[in-house]
Amino acid sequence: MNEEKLYYSDAENENRYRASENNDLNLFFAAVAHELKSPVNSLIMLVDLLRNEADERNDESLKELAGILSNKASGISEKIESLMDFSRISSLIPEIEPVYIGALFNDVFDELHSLEPDRNIILELDELPVINGDDVLIEILVKNLLSNAIKFSAVREKAVITVSYSNDRDHHIISVRDNGIGFEMKDADSIFQIFTRLNASEKYEGHGVGLALCRRIMTRHGGRIEARSVPDEGTEFILYFPKQVCPV
Repeated sequence: MNEEKLYYSDAENENRYRASENNDLNLFFAAVAHELKSPVNSLIMLVDLLRNEADERNDESLKELAGILSNKASGISEKIESLMDFSRISSLIPEIEPVYIGALFNDVFDELHSLEPDRNIILELDELPVINGDDVLIEILVKNLLSNAIKFSAVREKAVITVSYSNDRDHHIISVRDNGIGFEMKDADSIFQIFTRLNASEKYEGHGVGLALCRRIMTRHGGRIEARSVPDEGTEFILYFPKQVCPV
């Protein structure tokens, strides 16, 4: 769906259509994840048996093979869990209320920075407005954006994350910019697709769900998210929150 199209002659019917489309997609994701979970769990159990057999035999070749299979199976299992999380969170009906998003950025940043206390990470935060939104979904949005910024700026001796604010007639506009590895702008749309990871990010942890979830959360609030980036110069995500929220 083209998310650049924000206004319609019959908004109520469009919202009803989009809500139905989202629900169908969520049901599909949940069904696929459910069907895959059982055989993958069985595979993990079989690999564990293989590892035990390798240990008993003290067979190094078998141990290496079991280790490779175990890593692959665990990765698939984690992707399935991510898919189920994506479906569950995307299915939440937004409960619109005032959200102090500036405080959220501060709290989430402190939480994430505490996990890497030895890194020099700076948060430069504008004064942000109180926005209308679902506080649970907005917190997930903020956590994913800051996690990305922290992760992909790990190459810098000093990581700087800048959160700035502007507005137009209809939107609160919040920018989240880092000085990380960046990416080519030809990939700017694909990064929001579920399970899409860029070649430059293969060495970083993650399953390509976070940004897809960010886009879904913004869509559910009637807004949108854009990405701008330059390789080796950093990335900026721009959030457009409608001042009058019509959740879908």
